[in-house]
Amino acid sequence: MGGSLPVGWTQLTNPQGQLSYFNTSTGVTQSEHPGAQAQPQPKAQQTTVTLPVEDQSCNARPDLPPAQTLPSGWKELKNPDGKIFFTNFSTGETSWSRPV
Repeated sequence: MGGSLPVGWTQLTNPQGQLSYFNTSTGVTQSEHPGAQAQPQPKAQQTTVTLPVEDQSCNARPDLPPAQTLPSGWKELKNPDGKIFFTNFSTGETSWSRPV
């Protein structure tokens, strides 16, 4: 299902080109388009985030010791408000807390 996203949802694209949808209010990530769940938001507010294929910088932060790098498959991202969250595109899991 395509079209506008409901308020609070952001479309993400992983390096393999697969789409997922992140709810900035609840922290939920899902592979199904959330359009049937709520009223669509105006196109001017829709946000799409595309992850660069070769960008590995979000996998580890230089200000953290090596023991605090992310587990395999996890990425650190920011929502449109700048809040950091973590997502695993393989499992569809999303967390506001750094995975261990």
